[in-house]
Amino acid sequence: MTLPPPSVCRRIRKLHAMLGASDKERDLAFKKLAEILKEHRLSWNDLPEILTEQQTSSAAAPPPPPAGETSTSAPTDGSEVNVLDLVERLIELHIALTPEQRLAVALWVLHTYVFGRFQITPRLALLSPVRGCGKTTLLALLEQLTADPYRSDHVTAAAIYHELAGRERSLLIDEGDNLGLHRDNVVRAIFNAGHRRGGAISRFVSGRSRKFPVFSPLAIAAIGALPLPIMHRAIIIQMQRRPRDVPLQQFNPHSPDNVLSFGVTCAIQI
Repeated sequence: MTLPPPSVCRRIRKLHAMLGASDKERDLAFKKLAEILKEHRLSWNDLPEILTEQQTSSAAAPPPPPAGETSTSAPTDGSEVNVLDLVERLIELHIALTPEQRLAVALWVLHTYVFGRFQITPRLALLSPVRGCGKTTLLALLEQLTADPYRSDHVTAAAIYHELAGRERSLLIDEGDNLGLHRDNVVRAIFNAGHRRGGAISRFVSGRSRKFPVFSPLAIAAIGALPLPIMHRAIIIQMQRRPRDVPLQQFNPHSPDNVLSFGVTCAIQI
């Protein structure tokens, strides 16, 4: 990709920083950003390079002059990305949650990028009394936002062992009420053990005992309730059907104009 002129890059960075502002400013910044990208034949996927280029330029900039001397270098625009505000806004656009629930989910999303630094990774339990409350849509959204996600509508213990072997992933499990967790003590044990660093399940494989690490972030959606040990280890989000007076944007993770193409992952890596 050929970077646009510096003035255009600065404008893009300022608009990108405004995505964490008030609702009105966010909507205006998003529209203006889309117009600029289209005008210069850029896509949302080009934004990481533009934003990274700013960070590289800032890192290579000379140190400030001593007191009393005047700097001859050009000033920078000082734009920053508030990742937490960005995640909250993306959730607000597509999912009917209370402000407190949005904050909890957004913090959990950011936690998936740094959970390896902590002893505990809380489960995220997305529960509802009936169907149609947005649990699956929220999981699809989390798949775009979390670190190295693995999303499934049904999962076995063997599949989890395989996915977590040699790598740390974010598990996103739908239809938790159909997993039979009250009866399936193996999968239940994995979900319980995975919340604490060092959690592992031992199995006898190919003539020897082997430990499978299961420490990983987990978001699980279900109608009703989950077994008490999982609930005790979870941030519980009680979801309800969207009120008629709450407008939401339809979420399509495959849309070419999807803001998630450049959103959270880009901002966190920068």
